[in-house]
Amino acid sequence: MDDLSVSSYHYDGFPVVEVSGELDFETREQLGKRLHKAISTHNPAHVTVHLNGLEFCDAPGRPVGTRTGQK
Repeated sequence: MDDLSVSSYHYDGFPVVEVSGELDFETREQLGKRLHKAISTHNPAHVTVHLNGLEFCDAPGRPVGTRTGQK
């Protein structure tokens, strides 16, 4: 499987996390850490997650975003 690429930036005062590649059991922690960092560092009202570059997402990768907000 290909690697996952996760980058982040700010747009209009809010964090944006951009994801590309393949999200699966092996790469889900990488995305989870980046999302948690965006939330805990900036305490934003919302975080935008762009998944346009995501080529693959299996079942273990899907709940990453929902669990991140619960930490």
